[in-house]
Amino acid sequence: RESSAVGGVVDWYGPMNLLSLSSQHAAGSDKRPDDADSWESSLVGAPLQTDPARTRAASPISYVHAAAPPIQIHHGTVDTQVPFAQSVEFVDALRLAGGRADLVVVEGSDHFWTGAPDVAAIFGASLAFAQRITAL
Repeated sequence: RESSAVGGVVDWYGPMNLLSLSSQHAAGSDKRPDDADSWESSLVGAPLQTDPARTRAASPISYVHAAAPPIQIHHGTVDTQVPFAQSVEFVDALRLAGGRADLVVVEGSDHFWTGAPDVAAIFGASLAFAQRITAL
């Protein structure tokens, strides 16, 4: 019988800690995740900082543990939508908890791989990771 457990995760530039997201945006950024009408607050159902428990529950970083499946994260260093620091924070927390995570740094890339030097390499690395973790 096959397991339905998650065998691994490929993440591309995802928000990981909604409580720290706003503070990680560059000074002068027009992104305001804490605002009541932001997509992040819509996801949580309340302005992020007004309901920390709910915001924490919606943040992947709240669920790191040693037995987490292996995770490969790709993130651009100049992402204006989800700061690169989100992935660094998550990988550090997961490793500290004893989990396995690889952070693939995409120098000079913004969100949706705008400015990425080799998008095919990103897809290739993601596919290779998925194949490796699903090999029987």
